[in-house]
Amino acid sequence: IHRILIGHDNVGLQAGWHLGSVQIIIPVHGKMYNFPCNRWLDKNEADGKVEIETYPSEIMEIEK
Repeated sequence: IHRILIGHDNVGLQAGWHLGSVQIIIPVHGKMYNFPCNRWLDKNEADGKVEIETYPSEIMEIEK
């Protein structure tokens, strides 16, 4: 995994949310990817974006 794109459709009341980080574990490959975000995905916060592309800050070896 080189990058991920995560977001939402901004539908509903108070649709925005804060995303701290995303961890993806792929047991068959023995890897865990950590994608830091630490931002709001909200039309009414910060830059108003509801989608972010992020890259892994660390790739860890885990037990298969």
